[in-house]
Amino acid sequence: MRTLFKKGWLFIIAIILIALFSWGDARRMGVSFFMLIQKPFSASAEYISNTSAYIWSYVQSKDRLTEERDALTAEIERLRTELALTEDIRSDYDSLLKAIDESPDEGTIARVLPNPSSHTFGIITVNKGSEDGIQTNMKALLHGTILVGFVEEVSAHSARVRLLSSFNTETQLKLGDTQSTILATGRGDGLLQITLPRDFPVIPGDRLLYIDSAPFLAAIVDTVKEPGAESTRKIQATTPFNPRTISLVALVP
Repeated sequence: MRTLFKKGWLFIIAIILIALFSWGDARRMGVSFFMLIQKPFSASAEYISNTSAYIWSYVQSKDRLTEERDALTAEIERLRTELALTEDIRSDYDSLLKAIDESPDEGTIARVLPNPSSHTFGIITVNKGSEDGIQTNMKALLHGTILVGFVEEVSAHSARVRLLSSFNTETQLKLGDTQSTILATGRGDGLLQITLPRDFPVIPGDRLLYIDSAPFLAAIVDTVKEPGAESTRKIQATTPFNPRTISLVALVP
């Protein structure tokens, strides 16, 4: 009986041990299975993280390249503008030299001194004065045929030229091929204003000439205002040059 009792306890202990070992194996298998299925998800998360970082880096790089491209484009446009201005100055200089060479006894080439604020009010200062033979009332010309204005003040080494478009400056001009003399009033910054009878024949594009020893182009009709019920109408004309960018003029008697 005692032997049977001992065998029973041994059997129970064996079952418990088997159960414990079985549970431990199952637990290890569960952990191993969890780790097995976790690996793909971990790899995917790392891939997504790396891909996101690459995309963000690409976007930042693209934005930087776009800014650099815009800066280069602006610099190219600035250089093109400077080149165009240089070519205009060279063209003015060549034309003035040609005009003076054709009439060596008439005219002195003068360079316009930088003074941007004065251009708005219709005054330019040139680097020729009384010691160069410059006198008041001499004409300032562009290309030998365009009247810029008249010398109004002279010092030893410089002179002031009042432009035709100088504010409230009045000049007698002729309209196109007609013999009609009209009074043009400067409005500043390259603009002149004329008041004509409402039926006076004038259209945009008509030339305003200053007649001296030869006709000089002074301005071109830009706008013809409809008179309405008024007996007169306003005409606006524009000088054939930009008064802010004049670089050289020829001063002639």
